[in-house]
Amino acid sequence: MAANGYIGQDEADVAIEEAFIVNPRSVFPRETQVSYFAEEVRRELANRYGEAALYEGGLSVRTTLDPKMQAARKSLVDGLVRFDEARGWRGTGTRLASVDGDWGVRLAEPPAFEDIRPWQQAVVLAVESTGARIGLRPDRDGGAIEPARRRGRITAPGNPLDGQEPRGRRPARRRRHPCRADQDNIERVSAAPGA
Repeated sequence: MAANGYIGQDEADVAIEEAFIVNPRSVFPRETQVSYFAEEVRRELANRYGEAALYEGGLSVRTTLDPKMQAARKSLVDGLVRFDEARGWRGTGTRLASVDGDWGVRLAEPPAFEDIRPWQQAVVLAVESTGARIGLRPDRDGGAIEPARRRGRITAPGNPLDGQEPRGRRPARRRRHPCRADQDNIERVSAAPGA
């Protein structure tokens, strides 16, 4: 500013000595669930205009994203999950024909629901007295199914395997535990303190 005559050199020297405070801001301060959308917009702009123009060009970007609608969607999903959980586990209704051999290929065949994150599709590989072993839906890389198979276990207080009754009223038709080859959506939950 001093070089362009907007302020004197004395003012510039004082300003240079002052601490430079940065206040970072997120892309969408009220909604963190839109990071995938924001990243896709960033990539498209970088491909179209280049990195220099993207970060140094002073672009003003408007998108179709509506943070209020995103918040409403999250509230709706959370409410539906609470409603469903209050009624107890009623079985999956969906089963793979078999979990023998490469179960991942069969689990990955139907289209994936991309809007249910953080839930993942899984299949029950085996039921044991202490829980169930599950396999998670493999990722796709350019249409090809990834060869790696991720497995896990479900054992948590209140799950259908531990003999405890679910919250809320009991459904009219309720299986006591999952069966081998049952397919369902799961969500990772952290262990209870001291567990």
